[in-house]
Amino acid sequence: MAQLVHDESGQELIEYALLTGLLAIGSVLLFSQLAAAMEASYNSSNIASQNAWQPCPPASSGLACN
Repeated sequence: MAQLVHDESGQELIEYALLTGLLAIGSVLLFSQLAAAMEASYNSSNIASQNAWQPCPPASSGLACN
């Protein structure tokens, strides 16, 4: 039993697996936040561009508006 407790073989593999899991969880959280920020930015830009567009007033002379 004492030999099993003091045996460190496979320790590096477990450390790498834990590190990989931590990085995966961090990446998922980061990308979800990034997606939300990109969506908000796109929506803001889209709303601003739609509000900036003004149609030409009706003209009786048939000329295009400037």
